[in-house]
Amino acid sequence: MNNMSVKLSNHYIGGQVNTKQFELDEAISRKISQAIKQQRLAKNLTLEAIAKGICSLSYLSKIENMSIVAHTSYLEAICERLDINFEELVKQHKQKDLKEILKWYLYDYEDKINSLESILDNPYYCANDGLVKIIFYLYKNNFPAVEKEIDLINDVKSTLTAEELNIFTLLATEYYIKTNQFRKIESNISLLMNLAKNVSPFQALYYEQLFIVAYHLNIRHLLEYCLNILKEERFINYPFWRLYKLQMMMLEIQSREKHNQSLIDLHNLTLDQSLNTFQDGIIYYQALIYLNNKLFKQAYELLQSKEKLNAAEFTLLILCGYLSRQADYQELIAKAKSYTFSKYDSIHKKFLNYLVAKMEGLSRFQLSQLLKYHLLPANDQSPIPLYSRIYLVELLNLGLKNSYQRLLKKNYSHINICFYLE
Repeated sequence: MNNMSVKLSNHYIGGQVNTKQFELDEAISRKISQAIKQQRLAKNLTLEAIAKGICSLSYLSKIENMSIVAHTSYLEAICERLDINFEELVKQHKQKDLKEILKWYLYDYEDKINSLESILDNPYYCANDGLVKIIFYLYKNNFPAVEKEIDLINDVKSTLTAEELNIFTLLATEYYIKTNQFRKIESNISLLMNLAKNVSPFQALYYEQLFIVAYHLNIRHLLEYCLNILKEERFINYPFWRLYKLQMMMLEIQSREKHNQSLIDLHNLTLDQSLNTFQDGIIYYQALIYLNNKLFKQAYELLQSKEKLNAAEFTLLILCGYLSRQADYQELIAKAKSYTFSKYDSIHKKFLNYLVAKMEGLSRFQLSQLLKYHLLPANDQSPIPLYSRIYLVELLNLGLKNSYQRLLKKNYSHINICFYLE
């Protein structure tokens, strides 16, 4: 952002903001710039339509991009044209503490996150409020609302402070992780690494995100690097359940090869501290460890013990039921077809459709077409390690050697890490 020399000297006369007698501070100027641009875009108006008779196009563009601090007379005139109450906008200005609110998210302070709902509505747009909304909606898994706020912030991205921009990057990454869009993060790994190396209240969360992305993109050295850092003494206050989940994910990778040892390690890890294993999908990785050890029945029973399963857990439940023969095929098929997936869970839905097709006895040709033209493209966009490994085995079984080689080259160095869907 350009350097600005702006003094804070707010004055009120008779309860009204006297905009003629003070220079706007940087934060208020930024909020006005954001409100102007968002209101103009919302009304589908051009720069020319707003600037006409007030200022030049370039001057208005600079106002919207926060590259200048305009005189209040220009801002008032522009706001009037856009039906923005300038005095109310200035008077209601109050920056929310993003660091504190992000801490609530990190430590799973549900009551405090819920308290944000009462302050989400604001008549005029402000990126600071938008970031708060993203945190709230991420916590609630309200992804359509998150997408809307991300788009709005992208419109005024040039006006963000360095801290806001870093938080925005972190929250956008969190959204991609939660919606299984790992390939969209792949090109930004170096950016996340740079942000993680900077000491900040969010440093641990950056390393956690890097670990999760590395898990899905099969970047083994990055996994070990991030986990070792998060175990350092300086992160002693990092929420234990978050670190526990990452340790379970690492153990799941090891269990693909070191079967017996992984069960011993799982037992020791579970005894390390009392923990609600239903929190944040931890049970999913425990069930995967059982699955990799071909303990299909134990995995099935573990997942059944949870009252409400997310899409990944439900898909794994059906897979374990299929492999363990603990349930009748027709019962599993009926259960699978009754589950309601969101559009963000399409990667799980596609895999489950393939599993149902096998249980329904589709021919090898039909299965190969389903795998080649419907599952592999989705897997390339949103790689789930379990599904990738199963697809590799299925490709070999169905004689699709070229597709097998392409997937193997993209995701894994060897194949002896999974089981057959008989």
